[in-house]
Parts: sequence; structure tokens; C-alpha cells
Amino acid sequence: MISAIESLRWRCPTPADAVLWACILEATAPKAGNVYPGKSFHDLSYNDFVSAAHLTAEQFRSPDARFSCDVLSAVRSVSNQIGTNVNLGILLLIAPLVKIDQQSKLTKDVNSTSLAISELLEQLDSEDASHLYSAINQAHPGGMGNVDDMDLADSPPPDFMSAMRSARARDQIAENYSDGFQDLLQVVAPTIETCIGDSGDVLTGISRAHLVLLRRRPDSLIARKFGDQVALQVMTKADFDHNDAKACEQFDNFLRTSHPKPLNPGTTADLIAAGLYFLLRCQ
Repeated sequence: MISAIESLRWRCPTPADAVLWACILEATAPKAGNVYPGKSFHDLSYNDFVSAAHLTAEQFRSPDARFSCDVLSAVRSVSNQIGTNVNLGILLLIAPLVKIDQQSKLTKDVNSTSLAISELLEQLDSEDASHLYSAINQAHPGGMGNVDDMDLADSPPPDFMSAMRSARARDQIAENYSDGFQDLLQVVAPTIETCIGDSGDVLTGISRAHLVLLRRRPDSLIARKFGDQVALQVMTKADFDHNDAKACEQFDNFLRTSHPKPLNPGTTADLIAAGLYFLLRCQ
């Protein structure tokens, strides 16, 4: 029997197609505390995420030799047309995957894929650092130290990876850069695949995977915005029966209403999008 995720793979013959599907699936799944159809934030709507998905996919139809250029170009396109930071974290995670995919190095062998990602990232130079820092500032003017998705200094260093390693303890994206995307490949993607398989439905499986991942560790975006104790509280509250629809609704409401601003587990959502890309492109 063809699995739910396998039924979508034939729709993703190119990396750009998989970027589009991964971003739209992630945005459409009713993940607790996130934007999805019928649930918006004051400055972000579901349509914003769909538009950003299309803009991002178009950038990867004619990719640059440097994935850092793709990230910067996509961020500029999204910012110019939508006017806000929609998918910076997704871009930072997906762009390296697309690059090694184009090199035919994205495989089900997670150790081999992790090694290929590490080798790619270690080749980043000062020009790449400048592109990536410009993307971060474009997504959120005012300095990288204040950007939700990253926690870096204001000036790009010659070695971008040294900055990522310094931030790895407090930022899940930086952690994945530091470890060759091991968490994404060994935990996030398998969790998504298992939850989709168990539920028999892609959107339901994505939503449950999101809860499983939130139960496993604190979301670094929540930690940055609200502090470690709040992030730990969210992790604790995510420990419930994820098949219980009422409990899921209550957790979603808690994330949206318990604080003056929503507790948006956005980094976990970014990882979900990147994990979906991996699953859609690996046969």
C-alpha cells in the first residue's frame, strides 16, 4: 500500500516543487499555536504563508551557485511583496537541503546526508556570511541580536559557522547547522513520517508530529521571546494524549491566549517544513 507521504512524492519532481509542497503543507496543517487556515496572528495570515511559499519556490527554480544568495533573494522577495518576516527560519533550513539535493547527495542514508550538509556548510565564506546576515536583517530590521529566528551579533563574521556554533545552545536552527542537521534528519523527519503513517493522513500527521516535537524539547523561538521557563512550561503542557481532540484544542488555546502575545512555537514549525522537504525528496 502506498503511504500518505509517498502519494505526494511524484508531485515533487524538482527541488522547487518540493519546497512549495513542504511550505504549503506545513502552513496548512492545524499545528497548535501556529498560523493555519482560520487562525491568524495580528500581523500574519495563512495567505501570507502561501504567498511566501510560492515566492520561495520560484527562487529555487533557478538557484544560485551559493545557497546563501538564494536565501537572501527569497527573503527580499517575500519582504517586498508581503512586508513582514514569514519564512526566514524555513529558508535557512531548506536552502542547504536544496543545494545538496541538486548535487544528488540528499539520500535516505542520514549519515551520508548529514556529512554532505556539514561539508557544504564548512565551505561557507565571508561572502556567504554577508548574504546570510543581510537576509536576517532584511527579514527583521534592527540587528541580528533582536531577530526571533536567530541570535547572532550585529556584524557578519568571516566564519559564519563560528557564529552558529556560538548560538547552538539557544537556537535550534544554529544547532542543526553545527551538527550537520542531525536533529532534523534523525529526529524531526522520522517523527513526521511516523505520525503521518500512524494517522493515515498528511495534515493530521504533521500536526501530531508538531506536538510530539514540542513535548520532546522547548521551542527556541518561545524561549527567546518569553524566556526559558515559559518554553519549559509549553513543553510540559504538550505532554498529553495527542489523539484527544479536546486536549489538542485546549493546548492550542493556551498557546494563543495565556500571554499578552501568542506563544508561537515557530522554530519547531520551521523544522517541520524542512523535515517535509527531506521526506518528499528522498525515495
